[in-house]
Amino acid sequence: RGIERPLEGTADPDDWEGVAERNRELAAAVEAEHGEVHGANARALAEFMSNHYAKPVADATDEELAVFVEEYYPRNVWPTDDQKAVVEESVRLVRDRALTERQ
Repeated sequence: RGIERPLEGTADPDDWEGVAERNRELAAAVEAEHGEVHGANARALAEFMSNHYAKPVADATDEELAVFVEEYYPRNVWPTDDQKAVVEESVRLVRDRALTERQ
């Protein structure tokens, strides 16, 4: 089973594990603050950004987030109805927290 690795992403491919760990920590923080439903969506976004772009969620472009919501999420996450209902809000919560932590 392969992992898609586009050319963009972390400047140092050897730092993939560090990027993935930071993304997982971010998802855990969102879950602690906003609950399991947002947490599940946050984990899915963290995994997506780590595996498909090898970069922190804070660096995600609007286009990459749209790919997550419109393409990756419905085909790969198997979300519950509750998760589906709030996915866009979850993405906003994760992105806001990531940008706040970066400052």
